[in-house]
Amino acid sequence: MAIGRLVGVVLMMLVLAPGAGAAPPRIEYWMGLMATGESSTPELTFVVTFRRAAADQPWTGTLDIPRAPGISGAIDVRLKDVVYAEREIKFVSPPPPAENTYELTREPGSDKASGRLMVGGQQIVLIKMWRASEAQALSAIAHRPQNPREPLPYTQRDVTFTNPSGGTTLAGTLAIPGKDSGATPPFGAVVLLSDSGPQNRDGAAGTHKPLLVWADQLARRGILVLRTDDRGVGGSSGSYYNATMDDLAGDARAAAEFLKAQPEVDPRRVGLIGMGEGATVAARASAASKEAGELRLIALLTPSGMRGADLMALSERRKMEVMGEQPAFVERRMQSLGPALDLIAKGADEAAISEALKSELLAYSQAQRAGGAIDDWQLGQLVRQRFAELTTAHMRSWLQEDGATALGAVRCDVMAILAENDLIVPARENMDAVAAALNKAIDRHEIGEAGSMIYPGVNHWLQPSSTGFEDEYDQQETTVSPAVLKRVIDWVALKMGMGGR
Repeated sequence: MAIGRLVGVVLMMLVLAPGAGAAPPRIEYWMGLMATGESSTPELTFVVTFRRAAADQPWTGTLDIPRAPGISGAIDVRLKDVVYAEREIKFVSPPPPAENTYELTREPGSDKASGRLMVGGQQIVLIKMWRASEAQALSAIAHRPQNPREPLPYTQRDVTFTNPSGGTTLAGTLAIPGKDSGATPPFGAVVLLSDSGPQNRDGAAGTHKPLLVWADQLARRGILVLRTDDRGVGGSSGSYYNATMDDLAGDARAAAEFLKAQPEVDPRRVGLIGMGEGATVAARASAASKEAGELRLIALLTPSGMRGADLMALSERRKMEVMGEQPAFVERRMQSLGPALDLIAKGADEAAISEALKSELLAYSQAQRAGGAIDDWQLGQLVRQRFAELTTAHMRSWLQEDGATALGAVRCDVMAILAENDLIVPARENMDAVAAALNKAIDRHEIGEAGSMIYPGVNHWLQPSSTGFEDEYDQQETTVSPAVLKRVIDWVALKMGMGGR
């Protein structure tokens, strides 16, 4: 794997250093350069910010990778094992998926250093660094104006708790409102639930941190927030890929129960906010309640009202259509993809799934006009890779999951927002199913309110959007549409009995 891609993967999903409310630290900015092996970006610039609260305190640091062709970028990556001394600089960017170790020697009497980067413990890359001004460093870092900057008007506390079903330990951060929010303890509180894929507590992807932005805005409004690392990420144990939707719903319920036990929280005012897959998890967690009202609310951001296998096929269809692909190619792809996903969802044997994936990959290659024939060895490698990706315990569970069934069993006040430009959970096809399922929930459980809407001009992340394609996400400075943030947080505050603004 090329260095650029590997570095991008390693640095994509890591944790922002907590600790709001501390005294202003001493800050030193350094910039660095490494070779990537990527023709589009042969050299990669990075920025390291070293911080120390006081002379007797250890140095900490964060790493930023500016976005570039072939490089996904990263922002505010929390470093460990930091050494910032007169003659040496060392630090480690932690997993997932592997550790990257930076080791440099400082030149005496200068603000320069040179050394090596050990990528994943296997590949050595020569690097150099030099001290930079704040203006130089900040100009190289992706501008993400919604990311919170110290000092913060709320406090943060790192916590761990256990899902009693299976014993998985989950690590996260509480954001506890301050006096400026206008709220007083005990607070209403919410758990943030991430979208698909193993994510850290910030929901970090590229240079955006949507869960961090939601937590910041909610805490400023007077709502206490818990966000956690997914299984197998950061401080959480277990494996996301081995977790079923039942397991993740159990994690969500354990998080809600943990919140109810906190001294700053009103246990009668606890809710869930889920994004994408996290919306289905939130609905499942509510449905598992012993009685209506056990959770005060759930807010569902880009939820699905379809079976997972059908949603994945629809998403692929919509992407190809938006790209302007010819209808004949789209249909050829769909005729092979749907049956392959059905076989996986139904638990067919490896031989049957592999044969279906072989047909699907050939159809995909033809639909994309990849050029050149794929030989048997290449095709076999692609089939094995695709089989491994699609047959994890988690993926099988998600492909089987019927979003409408989960939504129809919700047992608390609920709102749902779909995104007009969403190519992951296409809004038009999901809206009717979501609305019908939520109305069913009202009738069955006599909950107070269920509402849903399609929000215009935003993508799956609820960013302002024009195309909905994933490469658009990191091009946007805005992480979450301010209008969407306000609408959801106003609703949450109202249901928490805090009134509107």
